[in-house]
Amino acid sequence: MLDILSALVPVFGIIVLGMCVERMGSLPKGTPAALNQFVFRVSLPALLFHAVARKTPEELARGGFAAGTVAGMLLAFALGYLLCSRGGRRHGPEVAVLAQAASFPNSAFLGLPIVTSLLPGNDDAVLAGGMVSVLCLAVLLVTMARLEAIGRGGGLSWRVLRQVAAALGRNPILLASVAGVAASLSGLGLARPVAAMASMLGATASPCALFGIGMVLAAQLTAEGA
Repeated sequence: MLDILSALVPVFGIIVLGMCVERMGSLPKGTPAALNQFVFRVSLPALLFHAVARKTPEELARGGFAAGTVAGMLLAFALGYLLCSRGGRRHGPEVAVLAQAASFPNSAFLGLPIVTSLLPGNDDAVLAGGMVSVLCLAVLLVTMARLEAIGRGGGLSWRVLRQVAAALGRNPILLASVAGVAASLSGLGLARPVAAMASMLGATASPCALFGIGMVLAAQLTAEGA
């Protein structure tokens, strides 16, 4: 128990530090947004690419884990949608957003740092956390499709599906994961400079994500007058 607590203290300590820095105004006003964008577009994709590319195809072929994770999130989405729509009587965009909030875990910005703190140096833990971050896109896909359909006043169409697919095709986390899978399947391994660069960038993902969460929380509390 003490080991778990000692591993979690730095995680929440960095969040609190981010809140304090934001409260004091020590960094420029746009820092929280810039920091979160850096994590989402650079450091987290680098971490996932490095974790996936170093695995063998056999290690990546974990269909049961992937299917179970997606099924659980989609079930939570369906239940959330059913409750928020009052049994299917409401179908506004807010219903889809609330259903996503009920089923979309913060696995990238909070879950992954906690896992890596509890299991330091465990590549499988990083890979599992990364896979959950990628698999969350399944819920995002459903939500985006639903919002597009509501916005157009009808059901799904090929145009809507193309727009959703285009949005996912620009997602840096998904692109980095696909690149990692390609590198793994090639059997060539990563060149040492590429591996070193991905490792260095990936190492910044957890602290920057936690610090950014703290800054965003402090900004929200300030906006609410807390």
